Amino acid sequence: MGKGDLCDRQPTLCAMLRPRSSNIAVKLDKVANATLSKPKVFMDNIKEISFNGFYFHHTVEHKPMPAAFSRHCHNMYEVIFFLEGEGEFLVEGSRYALLPNSLLLLRPREFHYMNISPNTTYERYVVHFSSELLLLQDFQTLLEPFDNRIAGQGNLYYCKDMTNAISQLFIRLADYSCLPEDEKIMLSKCILSELLVLVLGIFRRRDETLTLPKSDLGIELIAYLNENITRPIHLEQLAEQFFVSKYYLSHIFKNCTGISIMDYVIRKRVKMAQSMISNGIPAAKAAQSCGFGDYTSFFRAYKRIIGASPSTKIIKHQDI
Repeated sequence: MGKGDLCDRQPTLCAMLRPRSSNIAVKLDKVANATLSKPKVFMDNIKEISFNGFYFHHTVEHKPMPAAFSRHCHNMYEVIFFLEGEGEFLVEGSRYALLPNSLLLLRPREFHYMNISPNTTYERYVVHFSSELLLLQDFQTLLEPFDNRIAGQGNLYYCKDMTNAISQLFIRLADYSCLPEDEKIMLSKCILSELLVLVLGIFRRRDETLTLPKSDLGIELIAYLNENITRPIHLEQLAEQFFVSKYYLSHIFKNCTGISIMDYVIRKRVKMAQSMISNGIPAAKAAQSCGFGDYTSFFRAYKRIIGASPSTKIIKHQDI
């Protein structure tokens, strides 16, 4: 299949099959509890595919609004293919310079944030997926580029010779967005497998990713928090651990991530608990396993961050 858009060649069918709402910002606002409303006039070429465990979109924003991009994390893997724009990508305290055809990889619960210049058009392809979509025998191998690295390190790759191959996969996904649901789901799973094989090759033959300088203390603190996320964590204890005042530690962390230490910890714990609950673990047990001292504080944090109570079922492609 060439680059031609199936939707252009089948206008009557696709008008019936196209998702009712094409405003990706409104959708993300509802499911991620983020302030992402954007003037619709500045967004176009939006195509999306969503089903349980999978979400794809192609989005162009002619006037990106900095206030629309919030620091967040989620329970799905994510691949971003950056096509156009100017800015940087922040992940767990690391900063990456964005260039056209940059490939960005995120594993579940990696805090990230796009800092995009409002003076340029911002275009990207994005795929969120659950590991449950992958065949059991391929599971660990295909997820190597996401899981076999330190949080916030090795997130960005410049595709070079693989640019055309990766572009074609995303173009095909965009074309499939107007097909009947069962065909769309089967083809999307095939494309996801192809994409992850290409990403695996890029990861294994990687050279150097470009990361701007950052605080060594910030890196150590983020690593420590991720290793001890379910254990009791207090600012005073962290200050003793790193031999600095709690005020200086808080300042360094805020500069690295844009959020406070305890907000970072609580958001990570809530996302872990959400994943456990979706897999059938009782909310009270999930709360305790993820480091919450009592259910009341867990319930309040969960509702604030997720936008719903722990008993509310969240479809996996909505966790973005």
